[in-house]
Amino acid sequence: MTTQSAQPTDKGTGYAVLFGVLATISAAVMYVGATSLAPQMVGAVGFASVLVFGALAILALHVYS
Repeated sequence: MTTQSAQPTDKGTGYAVLFGVLATISAAVMYVGATSLAPQMVGAVGFASVLVFGALAILALHVYS
């Protein structure tokens, strides 16, 4: 007979940290975009990236918990 056991993983934490770091980098891009030559476009891309990566971090915590 074979038995299956659920092994806990740290995927949720790992993905949340990864996306959190990417969101932090995106926030830095947004800040740099505010002081660069094309502030609106770079700032907009940075802001959108922050929102996407932040949402993915929360999603990873919920999916893998």
